[in-house]
Amino acid sequence: RLLPQRRLPATTRTTTERRPTHMLSLSLLIPTADTLSTAGPAMEAVRRVSAAGAPCADAKHSPLRSSVALQFAGAREQAVSCLLSRLAGRSELLLWARAAALLPEEPAIAAHATALFGTKPCTASPASWDVLGPLPIGKNEVDGDPLEDMGGAFAYWLAGHNASASGVGGGVYSELSPTPLRWSPARPVQGSLQLHWPDVAWGGLVQGLGQRAVLEVQAWAVGALAVAADGDFVLDCRGVGRALLYAAEDPRAPPRLLNADVYGGGGSSLAALRLRAGVYLLALRPRLVVQSRLQCRLSASAEGGMSISPPKALPDLLRAANGSLHLCGGIIALPVRNTGSMWLRTLRARLTGTEEALELLDPDATFDVAPGQLRLVPLRLRVRRGATLSCPWGARLAVTARRDGGGELSRSVSLRGGECRDPSQSIVCSFGDHDGAVSQVLYLVVELAFFWCERELFCLNSF
Repeated sequence: RLLPQRRLPATTRTTTERRPTHMLSLSLLIPTADTLSTAGPAMEAVRRVSAAGAPCADAKHSPLRSSVALQFAGAREQAVSCLLSRLAGRSELLLWARAAALLPEEPAIAAHATALFGTKPCTASPASWDVLGPLPIGKNEVDGDPLEDMGGAFAYWLAGHNASASGVGGGVYSELSPTPLRWSPARPVQGSLQLHWPDVAWGGLVQGLGQRAVLEVQAWAVGALAVAADGDFVLDCRGVGRALLYAAEDPRAPPRLLNADVYGGGGSSLAALRLRAGVYLLALRPRLVVQSRLQCRLSASAEGGMSISPPKALPDLLRAANGSLHLCGGIIALPVRNTGSMWLRTLRARLTGTEEALELLDPDATFDVAPGQLRLVPLRLRVRRGATLSCPWGARLAVTARRDGGGELSRSVSLRGGECRDPSQSIVCSFGDHDGAVSQVLYLVVELAFFWCERELFCLNSF
């Protein structure tokens, strides 16, 4: 018989007891000294304004959403009272940012909202979304909004959060769902919104129609963002072709139509814009097949609004039989991104630190970069006669530009990792394509590179 294992005393246990996870989460909710010092005066201002205003007639909906909906309907006094009546004991950043925008004459409320932001310039992404779908879809060229007859998706969303609105309680009928569709809350997971409807009988729809086109659907998603202070910002939305940004301060104003990254590659379609302090509503209309994932992130623009990245590819350096050095093609594509809300003008590049070895063929060439644009600036390099370069070769570029509205910007970037080849090896050359893009070509025999260079002139002055 096996004897029961004796439990070791607490002082001699070999395993380490884990701290309860709820204690860790509670430690993240402890207010800071700044928020504690501003909470009292802010609540006093809330009580004073609430006592002088009309009582709230809508305690059913979310205070943030109902305040925007009531302001859209022209009931600004009700929008203020319904928001303030539910601020007691709450520390949601969006609510206080909304209250500060509605009551600019109350500095205590604005100070508490600023303290809740801390060092953050804005909320990175919506903490929750309102989703309506799935809805039928058409062709890209003629695709329409199924909610257009109801004033559009944003107007329908506002009406759904206004207790006095009529005609929205029945929901929206969709041929993809046996029951009417209503706005449903959805929480993002690690900043990504998962769109899927497990209750829809997708298999039955495919069998009934005899085609898979029914799996292509569209939906609407609306979320809220907050900005701490006026400034330039960058919105990076992935999984959707475009985004609509409404200002909660003036919900009747037309939205800003912003570009987005429909393929989700990241970083290729940033929207640069200038925002005032306050709350904004982000509306997305994704097109998807059964399920998809959306991600939107708002961040402050880089200082000055200009960022430079190293080129993704460098041409190889050829050591000729006579000992001379040649850059095969010599063209590089320098990624320059404008994350500001102003144009970058007269952008110019120059070499620093290796002037004796490399030179720019057109050092006076200038370029302009639009707000939010990622431009691949073509630069042509060559090795000076008689110069020497170590392998792998590299260089350093200094880039200057002038921003509309005043201000000179300067950045630097290093070119590293350029390979060296001799005539017995294959070689990678760069060239300017017919559409202006910088591309690369691989030659297995170097002699062909010399022949092609002389014939097509794409690497003129390189050898």
